[in-house]
Amino acid sequence: MTVQSYDLTHSHGGLLARASGWVQDRLTELQAGIENARRLEQLERLSDRTLHDIGLNRSELTSVVSHPHDATRVR
Repeated sequence: MTVQSYDLTHSHGGLLARASGWVQDRLTELQAGIENARRLEQLERLSDRTLHDIGLNRSELTSVVSHPHDATRVR
């Protein structure tokens, strides 16, 4: 009977590499979510007058934070 061993540390594109990439992607998404929550909190602290002065309605804040480069919002 032949036993075959695998070296997971050098497998290019193998399961370990894909799992590591997946975990890294989730951590990046989590980091972005935390940063977006911080931005939203800062915007929510602004008065309605200040928001009006910068061209935003309170109802737009979540969208502004989630999609900061949305070209349709350019004023």
